[in-house]
Amino acid sequence: MVITIERDAQHSDLLDAALNRVFHTGFDDSLTEVAPQYWRPWIGHQLHPDRPFPAIPVGVETGPGVRANQRPKPDTIMYPRLVHTEEPITTEAARIRGIASTSTIGLIVDEKGIPWDMVIVRPLGMGLDEMAVLTVMRFRFTPAVKNGRPVPVWINVQENFRD
Repeated sequence: MVITIERDAQHSDLLDAALNRVFHTGFDDSLTEVAPQYWRPWIGHQLHPDRPFPAIPVGVETGPGVRANQRPKPDTIMYPRLVHTEEPITTEAARIRGIASTSTIGLIVDEKGIPWDMVIVRPLGMGLDEMAVLTVMRFRFTPAVKNGRPVPVWINVQENFRD
């Protein structure tokens, strides 16, 4: 079906505004305000690609990890290890379409090994990102350690969805 709309040169801005409300194709800052917290950094990056993504909070460690059986150097972070994991549940929409892929979630593992402040880093759509966040919320880790003390650390977790 084809719809033809004749433009009135005198009122073209009104027509454009009306069509944009019906057939919205982009993001604006208002979407960021109503989106779930874990989507906001990704949407903000789509709107403002010059901003760092994801923005890692001040005081949260990042950097190279230490291999097993390797003695850490001073100021080296021993990264958290996953001690409790669960399989993500796929959505009906993704199952019907046979989508099998990986969603990447950025998060902070706190000093107790609990994940928080999750951010969708690489989205999949079809509700799979939300399912990945819900699953990762139930993960538990050994905390990261720096200079013999637990510290919060930023990591990325990949959730694999199989059809």
